[in-house]
Amino acid sequence: MAIHPDKIQVATGQVGKDPYICVWDTYAMVTVSILRDVHTHGVACLTFDSDGQRLASVGLDAKNTICVWDWRRGRVLATATGHSDRIFDVCWDPLQSSRLVSCGVKHIKLQFWTLCGNALTPKRGIFGKTGDLQTILCVSAAKDELTYSGALNGDVYVWKGVALVRTIQAAHGAGIFSMHACEEGFATGGRDGCIRLWDVDFKPITKIDLRETEQGYKLSIRSVCWKADRILAGTQDSEIFEVLVRDRDKPVLLMQSHSEGELWALALHPKQPVAVTGSDDRSVLWSLPDHTLLARCNMEESVRSVCFNSDGSQLALGMKDGSFTVLRSEGYADSNSGESDSDVSDIPELDSDIEQESQTNYERQVYKEDLPQLRKKLIGSLKRQKAPEEGLRLQFVHRYRGFDCRNNLYYSQTGEVVYHVAAVGVVYNRLQHSQRFYLGHDDDILSLTVHPLKDYVASAQVGRDPGIHVWDTQTLNCLSLLRGQHNRGVCALEFTDGKSLISVGIDESHSIVIWDWKKGERLSKAGHKDKIFVVKSNPFRMDKLVTVGIKHIKFWQHSGGLTFRRGIFGNLGRQETMMSACYGRSEDLLFSGATNGDVYIWRDTTLIKTIKAHDGPVFAMCSLDKGFVTGGKDGVVELWDDMFERCLKTYAIKRATLSPSSKLLLEDNPSIRAITLGHGHILLGTKNGEILEIDKSGPMTLLVQGHMEGEVWGLAAHPLLPVCATVSDDKTLRIWELSSNHRMVAVRKLKRGRCCAFSPDGKALAVGLNDGSFLVVNADTLEDMVTFHHRRELISDIRFSQVGKYLAVASNDSFVDIYNVLTSKRVGVCKATASCITHIDWDSRKLLLVNTGAKELLFFEAPRGRRQNISLTEFEKLDWSTWTSVLGPTCEGIWPALSFVNAASLSKDRKLLATGDDFGFLKLFSFPSRQGQFAKFKKYVGHSTNVTNVRWSNDDSVLLSVGGGDTALMIWSREPPGHKESKAVDSEESDDDTEEDGYDSDVAREKAVDYVTKIYSSSIRNMSGTKPHLQHKELPVEDPPVSRATPLPDKLLRNNVTKKKKVLEQDLVLDHVFGYRGFDCRNNLHYLNDGTDIIFHTAATAVIQNLSSTQTFYLEHTDDILCLTVNQHPKYQNVVATGQILAPSIHVWDAVTKQTLSILRCSHAKGVGYVNFSATGKLLLSVGVEPEHTITVWRWQETKASSKGGHTERIFVVEFRPDSDTQFVSVGVKHIKFWTLVGGSLMYKKGVIGSVEDSRVQTMLSVAFGANNLTFSGAINGDVYVWREHFLVRVVAKAHSGPIFTMYTTLRDGLIVTGGKERRTKEGGAVKLWDQEMKRCRAFQLETGQPVENVRSVCRGKIQGKILVGTKDGEIIEVGEKNAASNTMINGHTHGGIWGLASHPFKDVFISAGDDGTIRIWDLVDKQKLLNKVSLGHPAKCTSYSPNGEMVSIGMETGEFIVLLVNSLTIWGKKRDRNVSIQDIRFSPDNRFLAVGSVESAVDFYDLSLGPSLNRIGYCKDISGTVIQMDFSADSRHIQVSTSTYTRQVHEVPSGKVVTEQNAINRITWASWTILGDEVLGVWPRNADKADVNCVCVSHAGLNLASGDDFGLIKLFEFPCPEKFAKHKRYFGHSAHVTNVRFSCDDKFLISAGGSDC
Repeated sequence: MAIHPDKIQVATGQVGKDPYICVWDTYAMVTVSILRDVHTHGVACLTFDSDGQRLASVGLDAKNTICVWDWRRGRVLATATGHSDRIFDVCWDPLQSSRLVSCGVKHIKLQFWTLCGNALTPKRGIFGKTGDLQTILCVSAAKDELTYSGALNGDVYVWKGVALVRTIQAAHGAGIFSMHACEEGFATGGRDGCIRLWDVDFKPITKIDLRETEQGYKLSIRSVCWKADRILAGTQDSEIFEVLVRDRDKPVLLMQSHSEGELWALALHPKQPVAVTGSDDRSVLWSLPDHTLLARCNMEESVRSVCFNSDGSQLALGMKDGSFTVLRSEGYADSNSGESDSDVSDIPELDSDIEQESQTNYERQVYKEDLPQLRKKLIGSLKRQKAPEEGLRLQFVHRYRGFDCRNNLYYSQTGEVVYHVAAVGVVYNRLQHSQRFYLGHDDDILSLTVHPLKDYVASAQVGRDPGIHVWDTQTLNCLSLLRGQHNRGVCALEFTDGKSLISVGIDESHSIVIWDWKKGERLSKAGHKDKIFVVKSNPFRMDKLVTVGIKHIKFWQHSGGLTFRRGIFGNLGRQETMMSACYGRSEDLLFSGATNGDVYIWRDTTLIKTIKAHDGPVFAMCSLDKGFVTGGKDGVVELWDDMFERCLKTYAIKRATLSPSSKLLLEDNPSIRAITLGHGHILLGTKNGEILEIDKSGPMTLLVQGHMEGEVWGLAAHPLLPVCATVSDDKTLRIWELSSNHRMVAVRKLKRGRCCAFSPDGKALAVGLNDGSFLVVNADTLEDMVTFHHRRELISDIRFSQVGKYLAVASNDSFVDIYNVLTSKRVGVCKATASCITHIDWDSRKLLLVNTGAKELLFFEAPRGRRQNISLTEFEKLDWSTWTSVLGPTCEGIWPALSFVNAASLSKDRKLLATGDDFGFLKLFSFPSRQGQFAKFKKYVGHSTNVTNVRWSNDDSVLLSVGGGDTALMIWSREPPGHKESKAVDSEESDDDTEEDGYDSDVAREKAVDYVTKIYSSSIRNMSGTKPHLQHKELPVEDPPVSRATPLPDKLLRNNVTKKKKVLEQDLVLDHVFGYRGFDCRNNLHYLNDGTDIIFHTAATAVIQNLSSTQTFYLEHTDDILCLTVNQHPKYQNVVATGQILAPSIHVWDAVTKQTLSILRCSHAKGVGYVNFSATGKLLLSVGVEPEHTITVWRWQETKASSKGGHTERIFVVEFRPDSDTQFVSVGVKHIKFWTLVGGSLMYKKGVIGSVEDSRVQTMLSVAFGANNLTFSGAINGDVYVWREHFLVRVVAKAHSGPIFTMYTTLRDGLIVTGGKERRTKEGGAVKLWDQEMKRCRAFQLETGQPVENVRSVCRGKIQGKILVGTKDGEIIEVGEKNAASNTMINGHTHGGIWGLASHPFKDVFISAGDDGTIRIWDLVDKQKLLNKVSLGHPAKCTSYSPNGEMVSIGMETGEFIVLLVNSLTIWGKKRDRNVSIQDIRFSPDNRFLAVGSVESAVDFYDLSLGPSLNRIGYCKDISGTVIQMDFSADSRHIQVSTSTYTRQVHEVPSGKVVTEQNAINRITWASWTILGDEVLGVWPRNADKADVNCVCVSHAGLNLASGDDFGLIKLFEFPCPEKFAKHKRYFGHSAHVTNVRFSCDDKFLISAGGSDC
């Protein structure tokens, strides 16, 4: 603001994006002129020249633009860039109209202005040696080119022209903010609260000190004006005073208001014209219609709301920090007001602790159990930086969780103290002052109890499906994990007789669940509408229990279900909220502690008495042999007799009663939340996070301490000593020792703190507070050294520079203030963007690195705080004193996909970067972590919610971390690489790597197998048209007989349709299966009965074959069997489990009787991929092939699934350890997991690779076991990884040259057999026998004739000397261990379907042709024999014997057909006239013609009598659709064709002419019948719309017809069967798609071929 020389007109300038200046009239209150369009941001200062014609203004923009206006016309006369720093004041020379002076931060400029050229030319003031370069705050020009200016240090600088000529030192005691020139001279006002008057030559006249007036104002004067004997003063606190020189000690207050901060609170008095306001300046003003201040009340905190009571006698103030105050408003109460009803009200007071606890919400937006699914979506396949080799181990935790828990503190059997904090169960040895930890939880533990024998502990946590863990205090192993009954969390636990466990949830129904904890089963469940605090089991009656909580006590009985009776209060006591309960010396006596401090005594369910025990709620109660001990909110422990008639002894928890080593108790009488007795002591847990031990004789010892409620963010490690400091929302600053003592050594109360930092010499400790102030204290005594309050928002980080010269203080209002430590003055300010500052670090000199909440990385230079731009290459060269930054090129990889990184700390050796995030994970990265996103890490769980800060100790030996919500300080020791055996369970490798050694086509194919598309109710062929049984046809009048075969024309006449059908008399029994499923299975081949039998599977059939090749079958499966295992326990001899694909189920059956013992209908939605029995044989493990890859453990005799787990990638093998019913291992795509069955749940640990040379996460394909907890896993690259527990100890490099698909552990001698994919070499072999530690081996070669041997299953018999091997190509081979001789027991087609099938015309031999590119000739008498095999190189689709048995023809997928001589299997001829697949091929009965039918809707005829050139002599055309089957007539003159459009056509041979006349067709006798025509209409089933009948064949006798369909069924009909849905018998064995059927030459056997089951 500036006033015109006429003292009527005023100019005012505003802030804003486009600010303007208004010149207005103070009398008329009208605008005279508006000046705009020059300044941005705002107008900083204004001044009129001496004649009032021109106005000078200064902007708040970055250039501090100076502008001179002709204000009446609104014209700009001149503008100039002012200065790089802020300008505070500007004035005109009163005599020289062209001279203008400005002053500001560290500068004074004299500027001369001439109208000529409209230019403002600056000249800088020359300080010379007369005075220091200072920030000048105000300026005034006088005659003779003299200029007077007020400086920040209180001096007045006098200038002549542009040179400093003299200084008037200490004109004021602090900065001079205002200087006013008038006729009488000059007036100055300063920060010291003084006004000084000077004459025209600037000689002192007088001094007025407002601090020494009657009221004694603490003022900082910002504006001063002098006229005659009156002076006006404006202050920083928004007051205006008028001082008369003669009455200088009685200033008149003209105006007052709130000052800095925001004003929120406003209320009106109900009866009088009085208003009250409250603001951030923590004051309350009262005003009346005459606009005067009535009273002021300075509060400690910012006021946000105010309210009068109904009569105005009381005033309530609500504070920003969550507290509130009620004041008596004296003199403004209504004199007639009645007495308040609050004193006589019968409503009991709500206890603040209980109210807060009952309202606590433990819900999380994202629970830890959601993370795997979320992470899977986000990470993708990126190349990721390696995790560090070093690790961490939790060493000590400070704090006990008492503020919202109770009854969570116990002695163990051995006298150790068991309690919990954050996500850690702690076992504390009070004699050695050491801790051991149970780290199975991953979120806040809310409740804990001990087993009656005090050897086991149950603890429960927060979670979407919160887990209850039962664990051993000695081994720290989880014995049972109970899930699936609660949500949000579990607040109370109680063991009954040791077999059962009771849990209470914090879900809306407050569920009470009784568990059989060993089995992991729920026995009973009930609920209650209000929060339950405690559940207690009756020690005399195991079926009785009691629950207490908000306004209730319930007595429960467990008999099958849970029933309750409410407590009857009668007239003896009010229905209170109960906080504790204990049973007495008989089963019907119960004692409960209430919120009003009474103990209620109950007999059965009726209240019989109440006793006043405590002042405030009775939070804890514990029974003794002859009495009770209670603890309350009053901080007193009381010993009572057995009926609460007499209080025997009291212990008050006070500092005075503590032992000398424990004097650091934070406050006397802390609220007691848990009490237990044992070992001659009373153990207490307090709300403040302390654990105390009271010797019954009196002295108390403080065992554990920690921060109280709120959040802990401040953490600093001493630079020279093993000491750290923490500061928290609980208004304390604490110092902790990190050596073996692990004690809190000092504590001091202050306001809420957010950050702290030690000076480089460790003597000073700076603490940043939530209210925007900070203080520096003596690090030894914690006494104040200096305090500053320059910011309104909280101080987020604070840091000394490396040499200790500067202190940087960062705040949430986006500033970093730089202070000179020696002078204790602020010397610079760094301005970031609008976001808060999160972290700051100094380099080794004076560069400051700043992180903002908007994820900006900024650089500033001390001391002034100038912004610097640093390039990437410059950044790399900088040497940082500390690194706590979470941004920048060196820590790109630390950011997780979902969480926020709160803190980071780099070790002094610059190798390890530790981070803490919002999910409670502490992570360790290699530094620098530059390689893109998602670097690999080691992860540690201990904190429950957000980890707010992490710091390395002075020597890097220890990492410190603090939790926000859990307020725990955790101390982690640094473990060197290779320190595997002592590693605790808290280390977890980061998520699986996406790269690995080796690729294998077989493994890739198996990973990608989709078993779902192979559903059997779909057609294997592409057919079109209407199916025969659905076509509408006219029945012929007469049905003439059809001859079937020439030798017996009479017998083969067709049955008359009108005759009654004969009942089927023939039957089929499965006699032999050729084939073994090896291409996508493993470990599915076993010896039975001490090696006399073998068992395997193919299609939907499980086969038991003895040494004489006789086979028996288990045929209860309805689809492909994918896995098979044999129970090894003697009690369950010959018990087999098999799992199938579609309608997935597991059958457990007896291999001798073939009886089904159990069918497990399972959760594996798409098939069962692997099964395995446990050591005792009672449990069965299964894994699915669905995307979730579920693992299920079954009690198979009860058909019960006891627990489930899973993995995101394909699991190939799950196997129990041979000596265990609880431990098993799963291996699969890039993973190995070590699982433990605990109660009803599964827990796992990932395999930790650590620093073993040449090792990385691999796809694991097989597993075997050794003694001393050794596990061997076979990898995709041919290595065997050797694990002890879940740590890798060594690698057997190149155990095989390719993937190791199978491993077998021999139980009797421990030897291990491996089988893999191996190229044939002299010394190598696809099967190897190893010693017990896999250090030596012997290789065996299989005589398969393949260039690459591929073994999928191995088994070693109980009788010495034999190894059973199953190959990918469907062979089963027995290998002798001594002579290495191979004996092939089973042969089969390897993969794809078998399409071609033909039986020899007069021998017990048949031929098959398949998609594997081979034809195989089989012996039907000696079924073990494969007579011959020919590899053709391409898939074969059909085959046929010549009627004389000398030739065999094969049709190929390529369109080629081949004729072989049977005796020599040499090619007689081959031809390719078509480019598409040949579907059927037939010799004519006279051996002259060969008919070849193809997909091209054609049948070609070749004359064999013309020799092997195979010239085509004719073909059939006009065939509708693909040719499927063909049959010659007995005289070789006709051929009938069945097509893909369900039509039958008859053609002449060899012309190919179509025969259409039905009578002519009816007179033809056919040599064979394999087509689907009207004569076999009855073979089509009712559900044929889903799938097809693929093949039929009539027996040589012409009586029976066999069919094969897409349902995998073989059916037997009478021939012919022209009526729909004919009677039949059906047979199982194939899984899906029977592609072909043929009768043997004498009709003794029916041979069938499978599509995809080979």
